Amino acid sequence: MKRALVLCLALLPLLAAAQAPKPEWIDAGQRRGLYPDATFFTGFASGFVRQGETVEAATARLKADAQGDAAQRIEVYVQSEALNSVQSVQHKTAEGLDEDIKRMFSKQTYASSSMEIPNLQVLTWCDPTTREAAVMVYTKRRDFMRYYDRQIESLLGRMEAALDNVAQLESQGAQMKGRAAAEEALELSSQVEYSQRMVAIADAEASLEDLQMTRYTELLKRLAATIARLRHATTFYVRCDATIGGSAYAMLDKEVRGLLAARGCNFTDEAEGADWRIVAEAGVINTQHMDGMPYFVYVDGTLTVENGATGKRVLEDRLSQLEPGHPDGIKGGEYKPDKAARIAYSETARIVAEAVMRILQE
Repeated sequence: MKRALVLCLALLPLLAAAQAPKPEWIDAGQRRGLYPDATFFTGFASGFVRQGETVEAATARLKADAQGDAAQRIEVYVQSEALNSVQSVQHKTAEGLDEDIKRMFSKQTYASSSMEIPNLQVLTWCDPTTREAAVMVYTKRRDFMRYYDRQIESLLGRMEAALDNVAQLESQGAQMKGRAAAEEALELSSQVEYSQRMVAIADAEASLEDLQMTRYTELLKRLAATIARLRHATTFYVRCDATIGGSAYAMLDKEVRGLLAARGCNFTDEAEGADWRIVAEAGVINTQHMDGMPYFVYVDGTLTVENGATGKRVLEDRLSQLEPGHPDGIKGGEYKPDKAARIAYSETARIVAEAVMRILQE
């Protein structure tokens, strides 16, 4: 018995040496001293290597848990006291707008994507004897703030570009595409706000200038006005089919859209849901030519205009009957037949646009 006791006492130093010494950061109190909250964001996870699990796999699992712990700690700041001024900007900007637009802003205010923690450092430890393991992750608040500073700059640039794209689409009458681009800008606005909050929690003394709040507010007001304008605009579905010499002629459709866009009309590529549906079908019905004289090409077809809200057809007529002076069709004259046809179709586009505008003015 005494011999066994002596043997155990002799082995204790060897057993102690076999165990990996625990680093200071494993202890919560020492961890806070080494990585104070005022300077670092940290996350921690510990456990044991499971049966059949490699040390590498266990470390990867605990690293993911530690990252989740860090993100959760940061999220507490986001959801509580950080950057109340950012929330108020969107709310004030939405004042006076329709309720559905206000709800859009409210929905975006609290949306956040998976948190990115930049420049994340990882510390690991594992005891081969007890199979106990731990992982700590950390990043400096300064690095965190710089990353989201750059995010704000990038996102504001993308938001401005999206709004410029909306304006261009509106000028072309592409109403539905404009709405989609405005939705993109709205999503970007939520990402800007989220990044602003990240900067604010990394640096409690961050100023509105640091957060680029002036530029953000201006873009947000522009976005709100754009959404309101697009929501109340009338949309047109336009399809004009035409042929020259048996081949499709797309310019009739483009010219009709251009003329209507110049009068403030907005277009959608979907017939369903459009406020007005305009369909024209046209073709060359006659060509006249004498030696030494111009070609005269005559175009005719049908125009249908339907009220999308009621489903009622308010106009269905021959193109040549839409205005006086075209008993034989809408004429174009030139020394080349194709050019004569294009002139006839340009006149047809004018007649179609005028007929549509007369309906809208009634």
